[in-house]
Amino acid sequence: DSSNQNQDAVARFSGSFQRSGTERAALCKKTWHNAKRIVMPAERLFVVRADPTDNKIIECAIAGSVDYIVSGDKHLLNLEKHGRIGVVSPARFLKLL
Repeated sequence: DSSNQNQDAVARFSGSFQRSGTERAALCKKTWHNAKRIVMPAERLFVVRADPTDNKIIECAIAGSVDYIVSGDKHLLNLEKHGRIGVVSPARFLKLL
């Protein structure tokens, strides 16, 4: 059942935080809930010249009105920011929480 899969994923993700169990679970649940929304980009962009296939990530981030793109992709990380959207590594994102 997808609800159990979501709970399992939240539990695995929450284990990486150095916070209290209750605080960790709340942050992860909120992050997981927001991360699984499906969006349809309204525009095509050409901002990641080194790897044009990464442009779809920026397009979806804009369509989803996100604050951060969390990625280990070097081409995306080199952007650091697109408009108001920050591009950060998973380790940096955990520090921002």
